[in-house]
Amino acid sequence: MLHDILTNVFKTLPEFDATTEKIAYEHYVDVAGLAKIHNIQHEDVMVRLLAQSFKGKVLDWYRGLTNGFVTSWDQLVEPFILEFNEVGDPFSLLT
Repeated sequence: MLHDILTNVFKTLPEFDATTEKIAYEHYVDVAGLAKIHNIQHEDVMVRLLAQSFKGKVLDWYRGLTNGFVTSWDQLVEPFILEFNEVGDPFSLLT
């Protein structure tokens, strides 16, 4: 079951296109923080929020994922950070 997303959340949703100094991990933290502020607890909503924030080549990358590949928050966040983080070990930032 998909849960509804409040439209006011989209007004403050940051965008990420991998063309600025911001790295993927920082964007993930921003989106997760926004979800916390709005008390979003459903994983499907968090996945759609992150995906909705993608623009440009990041959106192209997301659309290129195998249909049905993303079934959880971790299945989107981990490959996203691996693909678009510009630091040595992206998972060193997660610990």
